Amino acid sequence: MKKFFYSIFVLFLLLGCSSESDSDNPNNNGGDNGGGDNGGGTQVVLPQLTTQDPDISISEVRLNGTVVSEGDGIVSRGLCWSENTNPTVSDNSQEAGGSGVGPYFVDVGTYGVFEPNTTYNVRAYAYSPVADDVIYGNNISFTMPEKYVVTLDIVRNIQATEAEIKAEVESLDFATTDVVAKGFVYHTSSNVDINNGTVVNNSSTALGEFTDDLEYLDVAEDYYLVAFAYDGVEYFYSDVVPFRTMGEFGASGGYVFFDKGEVSDGWRYLEAAPNDLTYNGSTQIKWGCTGTNIPLTDREVGEGLQNTNRIIQGCSDANCAARLCDNYVVNNIDDWFLPSLDEMAYLDSSLNTIINLGNSVDQVHWTSTQYNSGQARNYNTYLSFAPGFGVSKSNNCFVRPIRRF
Repeated sequence: MKKFFYSIFVLFLLLGCSSESDSDNPNNNGGDNGGGDNGGGTQVVLPQLTTQDPDISISEVRLNGTVVSEGDGIVSRGLCWSENTNPTVSDNSQEAGGSGVGPYFVDVGTYGVFEPNTTYNVRAYAYSPVADDVIYGNNISFTMPEKYVVTLDIVRNIQATEAEIKAEVESLDFATTDVVAKGFVYHTSSNVDINNGTVVNNSSTALGEFTDDLEYLDVAEDYYLVAFAYDGVEYFYSDVVPFRTMGEFGASGGYVFFDKGEVSDGWRYLEAAPNDLTYNGSTQIKWGCTGTNIPLTDREVGEGLQNTNRIIQGCSDANCAARLCDNYVVNNIDDWFLPSLDEMAYLDSSLNTIINLGNSVDQVHWTSTQYNSGQARNYNTYLSFAPGFGVSKSNNCFVRPIRRF
């Protein structure tokens, strides 16, 4: 009887130990990427893959993957894609050639596959025969661009009726060398395109940067501008860029005549004084400092203030044109200077439809641009040209101060 109970006790212990060992077996959850059980008790080592960013052109997209580790082996590998996150081979897929650890790729033609301005997801995959399953890499997203990308720069050197514009046409397809047409369209409405705006066609059809001038604009008007490219089938547009023409009153009561398009060096706009300067009851003023050389008085836009300061520092004449501009005050505005040659040219071309800067062949305005120690450059506002030579600094000319802000 004692032997019987002892046998029962031993059998109970053996059954308990067997049950505990089975529950602790780490290979029962096979199927994760770290390894599993193939049903025969052997641990499965799965392949490991990563997905890289694709290489995109208009005609094809190269999808990229890498086999980091083959695990227990790979029968095939490739890449799959979809608009949905984490695509599978049941969505869209293409098998890649080759074998072994390292990068691989597939080239997929874009026609009818990838639509412009659409986001796609892609994953690398490989088939593991030991696991009898498809193993995937990480998910990568990309957006298919337009065939042509048109970029419009800010509008620059804006006057009352004119402006300078620049854009660029690029293609991701290096086989595409030009377009059928390109240019600009502007309108007073922000909803501007080739069908409702004023078209400025560019003379070139090549890819790259192109420029034009807008002319015959309305004074003090809001405009909206786009650049376009046409491939014979479809128009491709840039973003809309707004701008406003000059010709409004400034803080002094004079006219704002120039907008360079953005703030740089602390200023963006140029404003002309309401009237020509008067000294001792006369509008005829000498440039001054005859025989004195004032170096570095340049002609470019943005140089008038520096020119004026250099003249004042190098010239002792109390009534020279530059010093009179520096001392000028109107409507509590006192930051005036004598314009450079190019600034005076913009003043004339911008405001010649608004104010009368000259009505006779003898009506000329001084600029702060020196020619030599005995001569300075003036600007003939009647003929609207800037002479390439200088006139005597002792000559009498009109003076129109300007300021920048």
